[in-house]
Amino acid sequence: MVKFYSLTATVLDRVAVPDGRVVVPVVISREEADVVNHFKGATFILGRSGTGKTTCLVYKLVGRYISSKENGELLRQVLLTRSERLVEKLRDNVDGLIETKMSELEEKIPHQANDSFAENTRKPFLSLTDGDFPLVCTFDYLLRLIENSIREQENRRRYLKINSSKFTQVIDFERFKLEYCEHLSSKLKRGIPVDLVFLEIMGVIKGLIFATKNFKPLSREEYLEKRWRMAPNFTTERERDAVFDIYEWYERAKKERGDIDQADRIIKVMKALEAFKSSEILEDKRFERNTRRMLDEIYVDEVQDQRTSDIGMLLRLVAFPRGIHFAGDTAQCISKDALFRFANAKALFYERFEDQFKDKSKGKWKESTKSAKELKPKLLPLSHNFRSQKRILRVASLVMELLYKGFADLVDRLPPEVGNIPGPQPSLYIGTNIINILKFEEEMETPPKSDAANGNSNEFGGLRVILVRDEETRDTLRSGLGKNSLVLTILQSKGMEFDDVLLYDFLSTSPYSDKLDMLEELLKRRHRTTAYEKYPPGHEGGTGDGEEHEYESSSGPASGLNSSIYHRNNAEWTKDNIVLCSELKNLYVGVTRARNRLWILESNTSILDPVESLFNKTATSLFPKRYPGPMLEILKEQDMGVCPEP
Repeated sequence: MVKFYSLTATVLDRVAVPDGRVVVPVVISREEADVVNHFKGATFILGRSGTGKTTCLVYKLVGRYISSKENGELLRQVLLTRSERLVEKLRDNVDGLIETKMSELEEKIPHQANDSFAENTRKPFLSLTDGDFPLVCTFDYLLRLIENSIREQENRRRYLKINSSKFTQVIDFERFKLEYCEHLSSKLKRGIPVDLVFLEIMGVIKGLIFATKNFKPLSREEYLEKRWRMAPNFTTERERDAVFDIYEWYERAKKERGDIDQADRIIKVMKALEAFKSSEILEDKRFERNTRRMLDEIYVDEVQDQRTSDIGMLLRLVAFPRGIHFAGDTAQCISKDALFRFANAKALFYERFEDQFKDKSKGKWKESTKSAKELKPKLLPLSHNFRSQKRILRVASLVMELLYKGFADLVDRLPPEVGNIPGPQPSLYIGTNIINILKFEEEMETPPKSDAANGNSNEFGGLRVILVRDEETRDTLRSGLGKNSLVLTILQSKGMEFDDVLLYDFLSTSPYSDKLDMLEELLKRRHRTTAYEKYPPGHEGGTGDGEEHEYESSSGPASGLNSSIYHRNNAEWTKDNIVLCSELKNLYVGVTRARNRLWILESNTSILDPVESLFNKTATSLFPKRYPGPMLEILKEQDMGVCPEP
């Protein structure tokens, strides 16, 4: 399926106006229309990459905005994402679409786009007026607005001072790794992978503050008792004890340095609001009430990047459950400080709006009343892929199959993606002269590189991008290739799309680079492939014939193990290889940024055999209808006509 655009007389008139911004409305599919037009209750939009989640959020927001403005009762809406790069695209799209739609109305309604979005703003949240909406910004920007309002109120009442002096140096994963981990003693580390420690601190210990009544981080006892699904990175008591020791050291070191992290900010905001709520001073109570009632609707794109504490705070900024609209995909949860499942978001939702779902006199859920049912969040899946051509989707489909088989409890299972757009076969290049190839590709690029670097050519992305594992690799590559090359980390590229994607040395630098053959064994693992069962023909990645398939491996029940032992062995394997889950999710995100061409460029020759065997042989033999032929074109130095590096 492909996207079509509505070319009306109004759109043609706007094209003729040289104001530099034209947003052409997309003709949405029936599946997307069902999502856009659902307003009876909260909306949780689930969909894999390229299935229209962002489009649905934008059209839902714009439609509601225009309707409310026509009725003279403006809705105060906010559209959030964590990505600063993506938010610029979203803001331009929303403002341009509103202007285009309003110009189609017989009675034009003025709309003023707001261009003042400095992340260090001093604007208070409660100073926002109708002219500031819809507000399209990062979560950090919204949090700063709220902090500014609280600070103003605290200057008068001084309950819990929020210090802003260090806000320009908030600790993120990179700072944690570079400025904190290097001071950790080997005795304190105790063999614990520090890359996962920050995720555990921010996502679990300090991320589950809404599970406590006083918004405090988990105690050691509470953390040790958490179920595996809530804290999957570390499972044994020894590991969790070690993690909590590191957490306590981190808190002491942070206090000595005068630093603060994002979880601290959320905790301070929530404690301040609770202090105002319990105050006996009328002005304080009014401030807290106005803050919680400031917004009518909250839309969150890429919600899987938000910490649980972030979601808990957002839910407390709207008065009614029907104002919540989330869109995301747990397969793309690759943030270094967030653990997300839609089930957890749903639990927070019910906790927040419990009084609207329960009969207070009976203490029971209002399951039977129509109003209660309408208020409950509706899970709306999207499966039609409008971004990637079908050969790229096959690669993505196989990565998802590995995630389902190895980490079923950590990925929401969705229908397979539909995609029939033709395109070239993805390529796997193995060689030492990757830099020369990248330079050659940049020189051959048409149109000019500046368009790709600015990302001006497409709705939420650009023409070409080089994706890398981390910021260090990004900076090194940028200096070698020059300013005109668009080089992003995989995390930075979230929510964006590009005609061509060059995935740089991802597998070669993986901690699993020397044991990629385990992926083949994982694919052979016996299970019933429920994600691909009984779907009609035309589903990319599905069999298309409605058949069910089971495959056995030597470690499965066919080798003599009973079912309980087999499933226990699988669970232990999952816990032992939890880092692989993150690797596969990053690979999935990188692959699915591409619309037309995908290049996987690797320098480690040892990965060739296991990768070629997995994608071009094993997958084809196990799932011949889903993968009818080799998925990757294999290229070596002699095939490229580019001189190797000296």
